[in-house]
Amino acid sequence: MARLHSSLVVLLTLTFFELRLANSSPIAWTDWSPQSPSPETYTSIQNTLSLFSIAYDTKQLSLLDQVFTPTATTNFTGNAVQSGVPAITDFLQSTIIPGGSQHASSTVHVNQTGPATANVISYLSAIFFGSASTQGLAYQNFGYYEDQMVKQNGKWLVQNRVIHNYGGIGNISVVPGAS
Repeated sequence: MARLHSSLVVLLTLTFFELRLANSSPIAWTDWSPQSPSPETYTSIQNTLSLFSIAYDTKQLSLLDQVFTPTATTNFTGNAVQSGVPAITDFLQSTIIPGGSQHASSTVHVNQTGPATANVISYLSAIFFGSASTQGLAYQNFGYYEDQMVKQNGKWLVQNRVIHNYGGIGNISVVPGAS
């Protein structure tokens, strides 16, 4: 029975992605001429992106000043823009749930547009775990980050981040305030 359940979840997930991807907006960069970064640049950018997930999931939001420029902007919801690290931190603090989460970025594509600028797309999968009345439940969200990054003081940082959500599976009730 468990094997049938797992197969059904995989089938529904794949069907969901096929339907969602067919209806999603194409990614449009203002400058998308292919220019591969050096291995050092790619690794540095990927480390910055990973640090975001670590900061959020470990609830160490003080690390965000190593992810974003002081004047960075973010749009995590599609209707509200946060400007500056303090506003980004405040917004993310309000979204942390008691049961915890695990964010994973994958399929990172870096287009270096200049010596100190890059456009980056990275796929996102985030799992949110229930607690108290939702203990044992989980909600998984899928999408991608669209980042404009700049190199400042030798470190690659996010200047602008927009999240594009494809949707999710599971029980959304584990995320307080979500419906």
